[in-house]
Amino acid sequence: KIGTPAQDFTATTVNGEQVSLSAYKGRAVWLTFGASWCAACVAEAPDIQAASEKFKAKGVVVLAIFIREDAATVQDYADRVGLTYPKVADPDTAIASAYRVYGIPAHFFIDAKGILRDIKTGGLSPEQMSAALTEISR
Repeated sequence: KIGTPAQDFTATTVNGEQVSLSAYKGRAVWLTFGASWCAACVAEAPDIQAASEKFKAKGVVVLAIFIREDAATVQDYADRVGLTYPKVADPDTAIASAYRVYGIPAHFFIDAKGILRDIKTGGLSPEQMSAALTEISR
């Protein structure tokens, strides 16, 4: 729910690194849910990568959750398209279910205090990405 603390979770990235939402406290987080088999997700992936690079200096973390895919599939896709931000495979949709993701792409924008500030479903334009990231990184 917008305006409340985002639900914490712990997961392992496709690179084998342990991540948790609470570990990013003090930094704004863009939690993006998608999949390599989702056309809209694939279409916005280069823009997410560009926004990730642009807002890295402001301390924004982009964390991508790939639903219904295993780590090997996600890593192969990320390597092919050049995604450098952390990626988590969510093959049984445990994280997506906890966030009540019913359609992808889905975007959750969390401020540095861990408060969920915005939720957007569907593909985002680079301008929409920048506006949301600017808002949570103030």
